[in-house]
Amino acid sequence: MTRIIAAVLLLGAVGTVGLIAYASDLTRPSAWLWGAAISIWSLSPYAVAARATRLAGDAHAALATMLAAAVLLSASGVAILASAFIFDLDPQSALVPLFLPAWQLLGLAPFAIAAQWLVRRFHKPL
Repeated sequence: MTRIIAAVLLLGAVGTVGLIAYASDLTRPSAWLWGAAISIWSLSPYAVAARATRLAGDAHAALATMLAAAVLLSASGVAILASAFIFDLDPQSALVPLFLPAWQLLGLAPFAIAAQWLVRRFHKPL
């Protein structure tokens, strides 16, 4: 199941970086630096989700929780960025990549906490 979670997170990360690149004016050198910085910040929730998945080990309930988190994280992130940059253009859409990772981290926190609780609750010592 960890491979499925990794694939979902990878698709979300690629979609996120792709939409940021789509919205950037990559003809200017400064846009590359700004795009790289925003991309690193935007990928931080995916890194946290991957780390929480790795800490879940082989606990099936914890992995199911992290799979739900990965699907919600990836789908909502790509949908919000697509809405801001493609479907519902607005002059303030450029602020979305600044605030979206914070919202994603806040939404991911209960899932990661629940997964770690499930690991500790149902872990059988050797």
